[in-house]
Amino acid sequence: MRRSWCRLLGLALLAVWMALPATATAGVHTSAQGIRLIERFEGLVLTPQPDPVGRLTVCYGITSDDGPLPPHATPAECGRMLKAALAVGYEPQVRALFASRGELHGLFNQHRFDALVSLAFNVGPSVLSRLVNTRDLHAIASRWLAYDRAGGVVLPGLVARRHAEAALFLSPMGRFELYTPHEAHLILSYDRLRGHPSLAAARRRASLQQAMHADAAAIARVARRENDWLSYRRLDRYRALERRLPRARAAA
Repeated sequence: MRRSWCRLLGLALLAVWMALPATATAGVHTSAQGIRLIERFEGLVLTPQPDPVGRLTVCYGITSDDGPLPPHATPAECGRMLKAALAVGYEPQVRALFASRGELHGLFNQHRFDALVSLAFNVGPSVLSRLVNTRDLHAIASRWLAYDRAGGVVLPGLVARRHAEAALFLSPMGRFELYTPHEAHLILSYDRLRGHPSLAAARRRASLQQAMHADAAAIARVARRENDWLSYRRLDRYRALERRLPRARAAA
C-alpha cells in the first residue's frame, strides 16, 4: 500500500512539474576557437590598464560593465572571468538571434555564434540589432567591417579583428563540428566497422547502435521538457546521426 501511494505521489509531482512553464536552455556557449579569437585581439593585461578610449580594462578586455575589476589577476583567473562575462552579458543576446523569433532563426552554426559574440563583446550588444536585420549572411559580413573605430578613429587592430570575425562568420563548418566529441567518436567507430563480417564486429556495431539510440532518446526528453529551439537543434543532430545507421548497416 505504501509503495502504491508513493507511486501515485510521484506521478502527481511529475504532472505538476511538466505543467510548469518551460525554460530555455543555455547549452550553447562560445567555443574554444571563439575564445581564442577574443583573447588574441583583446590581449592579456593582469592589472587594470586604459584601453584606446581611456576605459580601464583588465585581463581580456574586461571592463567595469562586466563587474568589479580586480587589482591583479592571474592568466587562469582571466580565462575564467572572460567566460563568465560572455555567459552573462553577451551570449544570451546572441542566442536570442537564433531563437524561434530571432532574426537568424534556422541559420545557427557555431562559427556564426562565436563571431557575433566576439563582436558584441568588443563593441557592445546593442550593435547586434543594427547589424542583423537581414538574413543575407554576406550582407551582414559586409556591414561588419564598418565597426572599425574607437573614439571616432579607425584602428588597425579593429580593422584586423573585424575581418577575422567576418571571415569566421562566413566560414563553413567541418564535417564533425556540429557533433560533440562523444557523437563523433560513435560515428567514426561505427564507420571503421563497416565491411567487417566477424561476429565481434557485429556485436560492436550493435553496441554502438544502442549507444546512439540511447543518446537520441535522452536528448529527446530534454528537448521536450525544455521546449526551446536550441534543444531541438541538438535533437536534430542526434537524429541525423541515427540516420547514418541504416546506410552503415547496409554497407556492412
